[in-house]
Amino acid sequence: MGVIQHLKSWSWGNSSSWGLALLWGLNLALRLWRIDLPAALVFDEAHYVPFAVDYLQHQPFFDLHPPLGKYLIALSIHLSAIWGPVLTRR
Repeated sequence: MGVIQHLKSWSWGNSSSWGLALLWGLNLALRLWRIDLPAALVFDEAHYVPFAVDYLQHQPFFDLHPPLGKYLIALSIHLSAIWGPVLTRR
C-alpha cells in the first residue's frame, strides 16, 4: 500500500487516531507555551552563534567539537537573514 492510499484510509473513527492527534496537540501546546523565555542569551547562544557566524564569513578558527550543530545554526542564521543583530552581539 502506498503512502497516499495509507493516508486516505486513515480514519478518525478509531480511538488511536484521536489519541495520536491529542498527543500531537498537547506536544505543540507545550512547545509553544512561554516560547519567549528566557529573554537573555543562554550558554549555547553565547558560544556557538559566533562560531556559526565565522562559518558564514569563511573565517578560520579552531573548534574542538564536531561542526554539525554549528552548521545547523549557521544555516538558520542564513535563512532567517538576521545578520545585523547577530554580528553586533559579539
